[in-house]
Amino acid sequence: MRVTFKFSSEDRISWDVDPEDRIDIVGERIYYNFGAKTDEQRFIFRGKSLDQSRTFRQYGIEDGSEVHVGQRLRGMISTFTSNDLSDPLVNYLMMTDEEREGVSPPIEELREMARAKGAVVDRSGHYVDDPDILHDYQRRLLCDLLDFMWDRTAASSDNDRGNSLCVTYSSAFSLTGELAQVLSPLDLHMEERYSSEKLVGKFETQYWSVPGASSKHRRLALRMTKATNSCINFHCDGTYATSTSQIPLNPPTEYKGGSLCFFAKDKVIMVARTVGSVVGHSPKVLHGVTRVTEGVRKSMFILDDTNNLGT
Repeated sequence: MRVTFKFSSEDRISWDVDPEDRIDIVGERIYYNFGAKTDEQRFIFRGKSLDQSRTFRQYGIEDGSEVHVGQRLRGMISTFTSNDLSDPLVNYLMMTDEEREGVSPPIEELREMARAKGAVVDRSGHYVDDPDILHDYQRRLLCDLLDFMWDRTAASSDNDRGNSLCVTYSSAFSLTGELAQVLSPLDLHMEERYSSEKLVGKFETQYWSVPGASSKHRRLALRMTKATNSCINFHCDGTYATSTSQIPLNPPTEYKGGSLCFFAKDKVIMVARTVGSVVGHSPKVLHGVTRVTEGVRKSMFILDDTNNLGT
């Protein structure tokens, strides 16, 4: 039988499938032809999300049926998860901003972790207060998009989102990428330097500005975190990362906590989160994030395609 698959870009493709084929067989075809990873695909038929381990027949999909293919909204369940207060590093990151002001950082423990992980300790990340990457209109649209996705995933029974949401865009470094399509309607309302076409070059420039960046494939990710009882403990990134940059999408007046911290030159460096700024770092820099104690924190990441930010 022949089934049509409709993508979020409105493109369609028809393939011959057997009623007894599992849905994930088509997922493999999509990955082979278009590069969309199978674990990021979501199939919807008649308004219902499909379990890819089941067959077309089990869902009543017949010759001539149309199945929608979208991107799975992936919940962040393994990032803001550290809350063991007996660990001096976690205890420090779990404090409120006010509590932390009167406490000395656990330098000895940080030195020990840096040695154990082979961290680079003579430099931290590279911070630019006004990199002129995103226009305010684009930033606000991305914030609205995250709010929309938060509501959508709240109603999804197959998504364990926890207190944080991450959505990745593998094809964002192209004019046909999904994120470019989201932002392109704003092009008529902004100067040319903020057009969706120019954004591609800006993302590339920022990615390669981090020493050691080397991936052939890059991605963008959006992350939204609400007040939580956990932090991201100090760590170095693994081999999945060669370059990571972060752009705060909403102003710090909308949340408390959620500060990116580097350990370098024998001290803890708290990075400012000015809206629209950018900070990039290599994987061997020891870093963590303090607990978000109030409000909602929203960010964009520019990183390697192999980096799923903990998803």
